[in-house]
Amino acid sequence: MMYLAEHHPDRVAGLAFMDMHLVMPGLENQEVKEHLEITSRAATDLGSDVWAILGSRHIYRPGFLSDGAARFGIPALWITSEIFGTRSIYEVQAGESSVQRRAEFAWKDKELKAYYQQLAADPEKRQRIHDHFAR
Repeated sequence: MMYLAEHHPDRVAGLAFMDMHLVMPGLENQEVKEHLEITSRAATDLGSDVWAILGSRHIYRPGFLSDGAARFGIPALWITSEIFGTRSIYEVQAGESSVQRRAEFAWKDKELKAYYQQLAADPEKRQRIHDHFAR
């Protein structure tokens, strides 16, 4: 929808952002990419094929990210939460308590369990991922 709003504003009446992020994180950082792949698998029932379906959403970068003066020219609404404020869902999920809960969860997928256990045991890596999403 952001692509349509940016390139064809006459086709979009407005945008409503109901998640805690405006744009999907980029994939330049391999640790972040791995975390996004695992988190996507954990959040869906698509199994290991999830990244083939959802990964392309992280490629598009709207013009306002590189040009602070760029505008869509249509109304936009960003719904935030009192609990999370304007932090992204990715930032929240990379936090210590969230990772620890996921490490202790009874995942059927052993790779998910192993990833979260390793991440919970590596505070430096967890902090790097968290900091990437917090910027």
